[in-house]
Amino acid sequence: IRSGSTYGGSDLSASPRGDAAEERLGEDLTAVLTKKSTTQDTFVLAPMEVADIDAVRAVEKKCFPSPWPRESFRYELERNHMARYFVLRRKHPEGFTPPVAPKSGILRRIFGGPLSIGRDSIVGFAGMWMMVDEAHITTLAVDPECRGQGLGELLLVATTELSGVEGAKMMTLEVRQSNAVAQRLYEKYGFSRHGIRRHYYSDDGEDAVVMWSEEINSPPFQKRFRESRAKLRKRLTWESKL
Repeated sequence: IRSGSTYGGSDLSASPRGDAAEERLGEDLTAVLTKKSTTQDTFVLAPMEVADIDAVRAVEKKCFPSPWPRESFRYELERNHMARYFVLRRKHPEGFTPPVAPKSGILRRIFGGPLSIGRDSIVGFAGMWMMVDEAHITTLAVDPECRGQGLGELLLVATTELSGVEGAKMMTLEVRQSNAVAQRLYEKYGFSRHGIRRHYYSDDGEDAVVMWSEEINSPPFQKRFRESRAKLRKRLTWESKL
């Protein structure tokens, strides 16, 4: 799996070097405005369509050093019958208009973070392959501007639910060996380590940890899943069209 942003990508929203006080001002104001802007948002999960590819690739380029080409996504959507891909959209409440980010200077650094993402824009995506009765998670990414809200966890919840609907008995994925945050998330949902794939990632040759879930229909897995999803519901409001 290529897990991005909160669980794998670089902190691309960090301020550039400059006056320390100016940077602090930008960070403080961005934090206040971000908190205010996200409390009323609803997130919508929906199947990925060809029309979504450009927006998906825009998120992907922020998260991965080697993004997929456009035709790879088109192939997955149109020709790979094992593939299941979906997107996550942020839907602001009616009447809410995000401020337009200034073009340059300190104001851009103050207002150009999460508020620059418009209404109904794609803020994340995930995909998997259904291989008989196994679901192999292939990618999961969240826009770096939307980190810290539980959206990566939401994508994992949706992938798990979709796997069950598709008839999977177990789920598997690869995760960077250095990505302890992602590994903790997957362990929270019943995944455990089952080996190492040496030099798995082509961009830097890093090893991947292979993780497998418990049987997703087993009582222990379902109990853990329901409890974790219920806690996430207290943090986020979402709708599913999957």
